[in-house]
Amino acid sequence: GRSGEHLALDEDVVIDSDDRAKELLEGLTSTEAAARAARVGPNSIPEKVVRWYEILIKQFTSSMAVMIEAAMVLSAAVAEWEDFAIIASLLAINASIGFYEEWTALQKVASIKSALAPTCVVKRDGSFGKRSTVDLVPGDVVFLRGGDSIPADVDFLDGDALAVDTAALTGEPFPRKCPDASGKRRALAGCLVVSGNAYCLVQRTGVRTETGSATMLIHQSTKPSVSVFEASIIRVCERVMSVALLFLVAVFITMKCRGESTVTTFEACLAILIAAVPVALPVVMQVTLALGAGEMAKQQAIVTHLQAMQEIASMTVLCSDKTGTLTTAKINVFHDQIWCAPGFTKDEILEWAAVASNPHAEDDPIDVAVLRSFKETFPDDFDARIKRYTVSKFVGFDAVTKRTVAYATTDGGDRLKLAKGLIDKVLETGSDGGDCWTCENAASIRDEVQKKDAELSKNGYKTLGVCRGAPDGKMTFAGVVPMLDPPRGDTKWVVAQIQNCGVAVKMITGDHQNIGKETARLVGLGDDILHRDALAGDDSDERDAVVRAADGFAQVMPKDKNDVVRVLQALNYVVGMTGDGVN
Repeated sequence: GRSGEHLALDEDVVIDSDDRAKELLEGLTSTEAAARAARVGPNSIPEKVVRWYEILIKQFTSSMAVMIEAAMVLSAAVAEWEDFAIIASLLAINASIGFYEEWTALQKVASIKSALAPTCVVKRDGSFGKRSTVDLVPGDVVFLRGGDSIPADVDFLDGDALAVDTAALTGEPFPRKCPDASGKRRALAGCLVVSGNAYCLVQRTGVRTETGSATMLIHQSTKPSVSVFEASIIRVCERVMSVALLFLVAVFITMKCRGESTVTTFEACLAILIAAVPVALPVVMQVTLALGAGEMAKQQAIVTHLQAMQEIASMTVLCSDKTGTLTTAKINVFHDQIWCAPGFTKDEILEWAAVASNPHAEDDPIDVAVLRSFKETFPDDFDARIKRYTVSKFVGFDAVTKRTVAYATTDGGDRLKLAKGLIDKVLETGSDGGDCWTCENAASIRDEVQKKDAELSKNGYKTLGVCRGAPDGKMTFAGVVPMLDPPRGDTKWVVAQIQNCGVAVKMITGDHQNIGKETARLVGLGDDILHRDALAGDDSDERDAVVRAADGFAQVMPKDKNDVVRVLQALNYVVGMTGDGVN
């Protein structure tokens, strides 16, 4: 039967042929879906629900609050009711500030989540309709198109090949094809469909997805109940109390030797104890943290726990994602590194590459990047330059020819054929069904072009070849255009400021190792960026040493990021993690 393949819902359905994929397009009935939902649960990651009274109780049970409460008890014991009232007021103020800040932050987060409640198009009972992604179960067939967020771990069944932006999960700035060249059909939850329309089979939902399993690992991580900063304050207070106890013993012995009554002696000792408890310190800390949270809120940052502010101040290692955090998440042409064949200039090559790009292909990251870079390079005369060319025919990129070709006429009447694409398919196209040629200077510059291409690729750049010629004449290879997801304008300065504060910065990215190394060089980090395989050793001491010494890791999965953080925490570092997506 159609549900038989999913009787063991902890196993994926094997799709070993296109015929098998078409069989699975039938989807589920509502009855089958309900039975599976009862077995596997909702397509969501469990979150602990925090009640308002739990937040309130926490304000009175923290270590700092206990100090104030101890002072209250001592004040009551010696009938110092004025002190008792003052200390009780301080306790109430401390609890009120902490409760208000944390409850307000949780409400804001809940509001954002409810506003972003996702839906998707699902096939049930033979017809497609919109449903909440929480209702998905293994075996459902979903329809995905450009702009959709993938709601679960799915396998491609039928339709166009999808271009999937995996930056949120892996950090790669270029979209992946699904299915890919090797035939793999899997697209992971949380990634974004850039282009294409396809029917996909839901294989894993909720905590069984790649993102879900990573999140559960983080939930299972042990967390200190007391922040590092708070622990430091407590240690100082303990030392003050220790000195106070020595004074107390000395006062007790002295007063007894003088023949003072027991009541008088105890009153004096209790007064010393009350004086030793820094009752105003927790309130000062709470007000300071609340002011800091307010300043961060002005910069669109929500502080859900005031304790997090203390942890930031105590941080010793910052683990940072790359794409979208250290970098812009927008591929750009590096104009100053364009390689030119004899007789051509960098400006000409970038201009021709822009003409050979489709301005309407908003879902093509290469064309978008070339046109944006061209506009940024020539902000004053971009329009004038591009309008010099009238394109009469444009041949877009495809998986076989791997190039774009524009047939254009200049404002001077010259007819041109301009092409950009994979260097090997521009230098000498071969017989691939497209407009074919061999560049007339191919023999003389091939070795130099290949050497430059290898050099740029080693440093993490994606390269494009550009050539030009007459529509019916010979083509000439003009140059190599390097592209990379560039660092944000202030990243290098921010990294330097963090390092100057004594905080080590490590980059942890899912992108290629060479790209990670080049980005690290550009932002001022060390170049010891290791492959994720360095984390796979059985020797924990060796792995700990590798994690401590490395400047970062590349080609990692979410689980690896969690492993790095836990290793550093075990080595007594206070670790921060920043980034988008799964981070």
